[in-house]
Amino acid sequence: MNEHDITLAMVTLDAPDASALGAFWSQVLGWPIVYSDEQYAMLQGPAHKLGIGTIADYVRPPWPDHGHKQFHFDLAADDLEAAATRCVELGATRPDVQPGETWIVLLDPAPPLLYYRHQGMGVTMDPVDYTDTFIALAPGSEGPARVPAERGGKPTIASATWAMIHEAPYRHTSGDVIFTVWADRRGVPDRERAAARAEFYSVGRPCLRASDLGKAYGWGVHADAAGRLALYPYGSTEYDALASGVAPDGTAVTVVRAMRAKR
Repeated sequence: MNEHDITLAMVTLDAPDASALGAFWSQVLGWPIVYSDEQYAMLQGPAHKLGIGTIADYVRPPWPDHGHKQFHFDLAADDLEAAATRCVELGATRPDVQPGETWIVLLDPAPPLLYYRHQGMGVTMDPVDYTDTFIALAPGSEGPARVPAERGGKPTIASATWAMIHEAPYRHTSGDVIFTVWADRRGVPDRERAAARAEFYSVGRPCLRASDLGKAYGWGVHADAAGRLALYPYGSTEYDALASGVAPDGTAVTVVRAMRAKR
């Protein structure tokens, strides 16, 4: 072996949701997905592969990074604004804090790492929100929908999540629901919730693919173009259409599966 016999074959990212992040990067880069399940996804590029692995306790780098950035991708684009707009349409978020006029920092839809771009664009991601996505039931969990019951006269995480989405369809995002359920269970005062929410999402959090709604109770979760949620019971006409990739308004959705319950 000489000094040039070793080459870079693939870059692998950690993420809280490998299949969702794989779908995002496939659309951004135009690379086909050659493998994807709830634990791992792989994209094939012209010369290299991109791998993404699900890590349950993933902690994402903050933005702004304050000198603690762990990793980034530089992405090139002839039209910086058009490329950034396209990524936002696919689910990325454009934060207020930007590093300069020749770079654009974006936040990915399913956080693995911080990405940004010089003379082009860059992406990092938002913790738990999905856009134009349907979370179908976990494999092997298909069955009639049931309303999650309280336990001991108190809401469970599943029952509180179900109630918040069911009672106000297409009003709340995943970030709203996951944080509010957490804060309600801990009795966080309203006046402290803005600061508590920022701290809550400063580390990685499981998305709604990990919810029992899709693993045990028969409910699919649809996030519209703005990330707002609604529930659809397994076997309903709406569920079947969404599971085939078509939203109630006729627009296309990305279909992902809820994660299997651990046995």
